[in-house]
Amino acid sequence: GKFSTKMNFTSDLQQNMMPDMKSVNGKGILSIPNAEVKNFAPVVKMAEALKVDLLKQLEVKDTKMEFEIKDGRIFIKPFDYSKEKINMNIFGSNGIDATLDYTTKLAIPRSVLGSKANDVINNFSSQAKSKGINLSVAEIINVDVLIGGTVLKPEIKTNLKQAAGNM
Repeated sequence: GKFSTKMNFTSDLQQNMMPDMKSVNGKGILSIPNAEVKNFAPVVKMAEALKVDLLKQLEVKDTKMEFEIKDGRIFIKPFDYSKEKINMNIFGSNGIDATLDYTTKLAIPRSVLGSKANDVINNFSSQAKSKGINLSVAEIINVDVLIGGTVLKPEIKTNLKQAAGNM
């Protein structure tokens, strides 16, 4: 895809006149008029954890992300993204060393959740009913996804079971 950025930064220089990446500090705006995210391990693993295949590939259009660089780590300020009926708020950081620390807050219609995720929700509801608690299941499930690890070996954690409990 296409993107552009406006950025100001400072850095110490190494002996070879290249920036010392651990000393980079700055801020800017990343503008993405049109791009596709395909086969990106963190996105694919998130989609697999949620059992929502349509999230494996993302189309990014007319998106602006503010970022700040502190001590060689890039912090993305919260921004909103939607895919079909799924709304997301994404923020976090990544290191020059490819480490990830992101949170994606999703509002997912049950109609797009995979059968396994819906089974978790239905099972929780059934357990509550067996104990005399009548829960109505919301049509929109709010889920937080924590993305850690590295770009090539992401680690995904969700609060899907907790979200099912907050119906």
